[in-house]
Amino acid sequence: MKQNISPLILSTYLPIMVLLLITQMTTYLGSEYFEPNLAVNATVLMTVASLFVSDISGLPKTNYIKLHEVWMTVSFTYPFFIIVQEIICRLAVDNLRIVNILELLVRIGLPVSYIIFNIAFFTAPLWI
Repeated sequence: MKQNISPLILSTYLPIMVLLLITQMTTYLGSEYFEPNLAVNATVLMTVASLFVSDISGLPKTNYIKLHEVWMTVSFTYPFFIIVQEIICRLAVDNLRIVNILELLVRIGLPVSYIIFNIAFFTAPLWI
C-alpha cells in the first residue's frame, strides 16, 4: 500500500521551504537591517513552529520518532541559527574576523548542509 504524499508536499514541505528561502535571503542584507531581519526570522520561526504543531497533532501517535518529525525539527532550527548568528554578529561588531566567519557559515554552510539533508531525506525511502 503506497501512501499519497502530494498533500503533505503541498501543505507542509513546500511552504516551509519557501519560508526558509526567505529567511536565507535576509542573510544577504546588511547589518543596518538588523531589526527587520530579526522580525522576519522570528516570524518564520513561529510559523514553522505552528506548522510543526499542527502537523504532529494530525499524525498517528507512535512510540518512535517519525522521519517527518525529524525533517520538521531540522527545518525549525534553520531560522533559529540565523537569529543566533544575527545577534552574535551584532554583539561582536568590533571583531570583524568572527563576523566574517559567522556570515560565511550562514550564507554558505547552512544552506549547503540543509540541501544535503533534504537530498538524504527525500531519497531515504529509496534506500531504507
